[in-house]
Amino acid sequence: MKNSKIMLLALVYIALVCSLILPASVMEASETVSLPDDHSIQGQVTPMVSMGAEPEYAIWILGEAALQYTLTIGSTGGGSVTTPGEGTFVYNEGTVVDLVVKAETDYKFVRWAGDIGTLECQCHSTTITMNGNYTIMANFEKLPPLPPNTCFIATAAYGTPMAEEIQILREFRDEYLLSNTLGRALVNIYYNVSPSIAEFIIEHPRLKPIVKVGLLPVVAMSTAVVNTTPAEKMAITSLLVLVAVIVTIWATKWRGRGPDYI
Repeated sequence: MKNSKIMLLALVYIALVCSLILPASVMEASETVSLPDDHSIQGQVTPMVSMGAEPEYAIWILGEAALQYTLTIGSTGGGSVTTPGEGTFVYNEGTVVDLVVKAETDYKFVRWAGDIGTLECQCHSTTITMNGNYTIMANFEKLPPLPPNTCFIATAAYGTPMAEEIQILREFRDEYLLSNTLGRALVNIYYNVSPSIAEFIIEHPRLKPIVKVGLLPVVAMSTAVVNTTPAEKMAITSLLVLVAVIVTIWATKWRGRGPDYI
């Protein structure tokens, strides 16, 4: 009777030790299981008792890994994608990726092509939401040749075509005016009416400070448009178009009256 109690206590002790040691070893065992459609799961592989020669295993699923997609970006001649760059990139599902393009001199950005279903807008600065494997292309085209001394009034006011303000105005013209029909029409009107105004400014140097002050809002808004979000760019561009129409109407009336009007 006493021996039976000792044996029973020994069995209980062995069972207790096994219950403490075995789970620790099991917790260290893990395995990645591949699933279809680019899924994978991370789980624990737990040995189970088996009467056969080979042990059986049970996999305890811990969670599902993030689904990932590829984004392949390229561009035509005349420019490049500066953000995030060009090539193939991997993103988690649902990631919103910033896209920014930069046109070379004498070129303009035209449109995005390819898998553009989740593209925010056809802008030189936009975003795309990763809901699949996408391939997109930034398209550029060469600008039409422009007449010489195209920034007539600004050049006459600042005295040099290399002024920083004139460079900003040119960048705004190339990216936001020459890229659409209305903008090109406004630029053509400007080319028609501005030479005589610029000549008058050159003949009357006292007008240069006044013209510079008048150009400040246009330069400031052009700078803001180049360095803002797509929504802000759209609002500012609409305002600038309205201002350009008003200035063009005034310049046309002024031209009809002749330089003697001032």
